[in-house]
Amino acid sequence: MRVRDLSAWYQTTPDLAGTRDGAPALNPSVKDMDEMDHLRRLKKWQLWFVVCGMQLIVISVHASSTPLCYIPSPRHYVRSLRAYIADLKSAFIESGDYSPETALTEDNFGAVLSGLINNVGVNGIRVPIIPDYATPASYSDLYRKIYGYARRNGLLIYASPLGYGPVAYTGWSDERYAAWIAAYSAAFKPNFLSPFNEAGFDNVRIRDIMTRLRPKLGAAVFLVGPDKGHVVDSILELASRTSVGPLFDIVSAHSAGGDDTATGQNWSYLVAESPDSRPVWSTENPSYWSVGQSKNLPGIDGAVVSGVKGLVVWRGKPSLVDDAGQATPKACKLAEHMIVGD
Repeated sequence: MRVRDLSAWYQTTPDLAGTRDGAPALNPSVKDMDEMDHLRRLKKWQLWFVVCGMQLIVISVHASSTPLCYIPSPRHYVRSLRAYIADLKSAFIESGDYSPETALTEDNFGAVLSGLINNVGVNGIRVPIIPDYATPASYSDLYRKIYGYARRNGLLIYASPLGYGPVAYTGWSDERYAAWIAAYSAAFKPNFLSPFNEAGFDNVRIRDIMTRLRPKLGAAVFLVGPDKGHVVDSILELASRTSVGPLFDIVSAHSAGGDDTATGQNWSYLVAESPDSRPVWSTENPSYWSVGQSKNLPGIDGAVVSGVKGLVVWRGKPSLVDDAGQATPKACKLAEHMIVGD
């Protein structure tokens, strides 16, 4: 089975980072433990008011138009990081995680995407492949507008099936699944594509789908997988006698659901054991820079320091940017450690 060589892409794609002279050293032992507290304290809107009995008098309202953090241009990323991607799967109404705070709408998608580029410093977005849509013609005008805007503004597109587990594909043959992924790829032409998203399929089925899928992919696209739920799951997958890791161009792992195995040591092991030194991506990471979603969980720093070449930050809106395109404190902390001017 053909596996694509990514070396040329990593060398020629503009604004994608490698290890450069002058990039600041990262110290994974330094824990900025006030990061989440800072996120709660810092607000874009500042209200000063006086309460007189039952009456609220607003004295001043100020909305800052100044970006919260400085993003150099031109720029590159530190260490081995090449792709810094905002996960926008939950921004689409078909997602089970969709809410007003995650939503991309006709009114805000331009500001959000521009903010992700200019105020956050990402170079890609993750979008959903939707199981309910049998053909690409079913995708909404808004989906196409968002996709087109991202393309025109130079963002990499990483597509991944919506949802997780096998339930959505009950009754699907392997041929139907492969044809569904291939049809999406042919119509939208993403740069990167995960055929599975914590799919819950056994390796026999994954191998059969991949065997059917590869010949159907006419467009140049890098396949990412296996996208297991936790880092340790992908480590165990690579160690399996029937491992499907070698079937993918990029080896990936999520660190979802309070993953306490997403440590620097485990990311380093995954990078070291990747088949034929394939790139490793952290494809769904909900953490802050130095801590996880709670302070006893690992941060993103371990993945970056260990040499992952792709980082996908879960729920890019609202975790990285708000409706107006302003960067969040979390985004500023990531930029401080990951982005360097040329």
